[in-house]
Amino acid sequence: LRLKLATGLRIQELVTFPALAIRHPDPNVDKISFNISPLVGCQTKYSKKRTIEIPFDLMRELSEYKESEIRKKCMEKEYGYLKKQHEKARKAALALWIADRNEESDFIFNEFDYEKTKPSHEPLFYNNRGTQYSKSSFGATISNIRDGIQKTHTDWYYRLHDLRSTFATDWLLKEATERKCVCDILLGELAALLGHESTMTTQKYIDFSRNKDAKIKFSQRKNDAMNQAMGDAN
Repeated sequence: LRLKLATGLRIQELVTFPALAIRHPDPNVDKISFNISPLVGCQTKYSKKRTIEIPFDLMRELSEYKESEIRKKCMEKEYGYLKKQHEKARKAALALWIADRNEESDFIFNEFDYEKTKPSHEPLFYNNRGTQYSKSSFGATISNIRDGIQKTHTDWYYRLHDLRSTFATDWLLKEATERKCVCDILLGELAALLGHESTMTTQKYIDFSRNKDAKIKFSQRKNDAMNQAMGDAN
């Protein structure tokens, strides 16, 4: 989830995010750039290539996770799971063969080959079965977490896609502050980071950030006025 929040990845991009993107980061850089696309196993929208930036601290944590025992155990389960799926397919093919010919002789089915069966690109994240998450299974996991939170916070609701929106607005306000410019100038850059075909899709984040920035400045002016009034009273 932190990877999604820090980079603005779509859900499908998150569950197919490749392990090869993660490495021990150079301590001299704040962010590490990586190109995502189907060529490296990351299923982007419209198969479009784009560059994301992973913060140093997060890259370091993901590098540790990549080499962790928890992940290695999940990867070990992958072999068993794929072999079971292969056996299921063999039995189903055999049943069809017998139904068509009333005999088992001459039935041929390829032997299990892990190297040919495993995903062509190693994903970073595995589920408890040792396989790559699907968009639906990951969404179901988040739904269960949300249901648990709502038992004690009934008004709380947060969609997985909201992390992408949070990334966009946070990035805009941070960059606009650091560069001392208006959010509108950053429209093209944000569209590229999010992988939007049209900047019209990105405009909603500009509008939201502009309103949020205005509210922050209004609150600051009120606080300054109150502090000055209190100072005068003293």
